[in-house]
Amino acid sequence: MDLIPPSYSFTIPSLYDAVHLECRLFHSPRSVHARGKRKVEKKAAIVAHPYAPLGGCFDDPIVGVITDELLQAGYVVGTFNLRGAGESQGRTSWTAKPELADYISFYGFVIHYMHNLLIEDGSQLSGEIRSPVEEDDYPSVKGEDDNMKLILSGYSFGSMLATLLPSAVQVVETFSSAEDDSSAMKIRRIALELAREHSLSIRPATPSGTCNYQPESRVLGRIGKGVEKINPSPPDVHYLLVSPILPPVSLFVTMSFFASHKNLSTTVDGSSITGLLPEEALTSHRSLAIYGDSDFFTSIKKLRDWSRELSSKPNSSFEFLEIRGAGHFWRENGVEFLLKSAIRDFSLAR
Repeated sequence: MDLIPPSYSFTIPSLYDAVHLECRLFHSPRSVHARGKRKVEKKAAIVAHPYAPLGGCFDDPIVGVITDELLQAGYVVGTFNLRGAGESQGRTSWTAKPELADYISFYGFVIHYMHNLLIEDGSQLSGEIRSPVEEDDYPSVKGEDDNMKLILSGYSFGSMLATLLPSAVQVVETFSSAEDDSSAMKIRRIALELAREHSLSIRPATPSGTCNYQPESRVLGRIGKGVEKINPSPPDVHYLLVSPILPPVSLFVTMSFFASHKNLSTTVDGSSITGLLPEEALTSHRSLAIYGDSDFFTSIKKLRDWSRELSSKPNSSFEFLEIRGAGHFWRENGVEFLLKSAIRDFSLAR
């Protein structure tokens, strides 16, 4: 399967230790009006990849399947390489705490990117950077990100990380209170500049249609202390898990034992932050787990018990879909089509 070229390829510093993380951002072909004018998509998604030491990265075929279906549904989609994967710096840990901080880093980037992405009809980005026309000639951006829908997704190990993330409120607060020289503030500046470039179309596309962005040389030097004046609202979060891993496999890939009743803390810019309980995250937000009954990484009994337990909680928003004959890698005849259909239905539902 061939994805469209990413709109932007760039790096951000991890909130954990400032190592550079390789990132991609895709804009949906459906985000363009018939007259060729761009519009702001109020829905975005993040897709995290499988375990890096086993070959996982953002080029994984199933990550591509998820990304493509979300793009077709009109989402802005971001993928990133965790530490130790692809061209990202660092090494995979045994605790998953650095990797969780990596995901939080990109989570914050996407929130701030979407916050600064505006409808082109008479709108201008907030912040201290000015375009050739004055900001006062355009309406305020306040409220543009209200009710933004954000799907937190992952495949295999990536799905585990998605369920361990802090709440959207915590993520917004972490970035809103960032010190000027912190990694969080650098991420905000990168998000501002990329959103500005996309909105104003001030840079022509490269021959491949991809913008290879170098934040240290452009954003940090040009923006200085200028970031958006209005902090984003927490998005409406949904979870999409493909081939989730459960104990004992999750214990093998990380010493941070993954279970619905346990959460995980990590460090962001020197401060501790604790994720939601997976049970709380998945039952209080619209969530879908998709797995096959032939997944050899996790026994089908464990997957069924876990899914039924979460879906049976009072007022639970968790749903699951078991696909007959599907393995962990979705290579069996006909199963990828069923996976795509499930993702499409979930992403298009209101």
